[in-house]
Amino acid sequence: MKIFDAEKLSTIQWFIAFLGVVLEVGLITFAAPLAETAGTDGWISIILAFFITGGGLYLWLRLALAYKDKFLTEWLQDLLGKPLALLLITGLLIYWFLWVISLNRTYANLIQELLLQTTPIPVLALIALFTAAYAARHGLSPVIRLMELMVPISIVIFFGLLLAILPGVEPERLLPVLGNGIERPLRAALMLSGELQGLVAVVTLVPFLQRHDQAMKTAFLSFGLLMFFLVMPTFLIAIGFMGVETTMAQRFPLLTMTSAIRVPVLERLEGVFAIGWIVIVFLTTAYVLYLLALVIAAALGAKDQRHIVTALIPLLLLGISLPGSEAAIDTLSQIAAAAGLLVIVLLPIPLFGLAKLRGKL
Repeated sequence: MKIFDAEKLSTIQWFIAFLGVVLEVGLITFAAPLAETAGTDGWISIILAFFITGGGLYLWLRLALAYKDKFLTEWLQDLLGKPLALLLITGLLIYWFLWVISLNRTYANLIQELLLQTTPIPVLALIALFTAAYAARHGLSPVIRLMELMVPISIVIFFGLLLAILPGVEPERLLPVLGNGIERPLRAALMLSGELQGLVAVVTLVPFLQRHDQAMKTAFLSFGLLMFFLVMPTFLIAIGFMGVETTMAQRFPLLTMTSAIRVPVLERLEGVFAIGWIVIVFLTTAYVLYLLALVIAAALGAKDQRHIVTALIPLLLLGISLPGSEAAIDTLSQIAAAAGLLVIVLLPIPLFGLAKLRGKL
């Protein structure tokens, strides 16, 4: 894949891309299902999810670094043989399709609720997909450079908002600890692990890196920052501010908390905050469109993935437009999360074992 020579990423770009692609819209939504499953013990689930998902991430990175000069489709064929590799690649494509559909349906619902109440979901999705496709057609570098700008800005705004919400937190709402045993937090940890759907997608960036020797350390530094300095504080503050029952009832708990903050010069602070995360969702979509097109092009032996990016838009738009009810959207998200747990945590185990047996590691 000659594209790697033109698309090299620095260590800091890898760090930020990891944050942006894995984070996407999850920070705005995750507290509700986590509170519903684990209650006040969701923070324990976050710790468990770090180690569960971290194991899968370690195995995926070891495999990718063992084939650091080959793209995903190439090293899978080398490891499994062409028939099995094509079957697995097809499964990964379906998984990433589900992820993008779920992600953009959530994004469209967010835009509709906050800004454009009467605009149909397909129209909002079409605008987002065409914009993301425009970026994806120009290659990886523009998408990553925009992430370098927007991810730090969004995180700074995020921490500022958390500090503003902090005075309203009541610590007693975080009790009891393990009041219902460990089973619920463990179940929630597995659910949360499946929700981190960008992990495998971002591992495919390994051949693009300038410094492969820094890849493992940088990935886990970024993952640790995500889980313990973004996800953990969001959950604890949501429960401490709203309580478990209220948090469970919110579609976008972080925006609900933000709406409680009053700033004289900004009438709807939650809308301002959401814009930063909407841009990150757009950039994540652009990256995944680029990845999907690249995987399909590599599997078909095509030299140019740009036309494939454009061809993907109608398929994705159809998928985004189909779920008509909130229950259908939730079902789609649950399917994507279940597939995520399989792909992130379970799939790399046999692949790693096979690579060991064949002396690739």
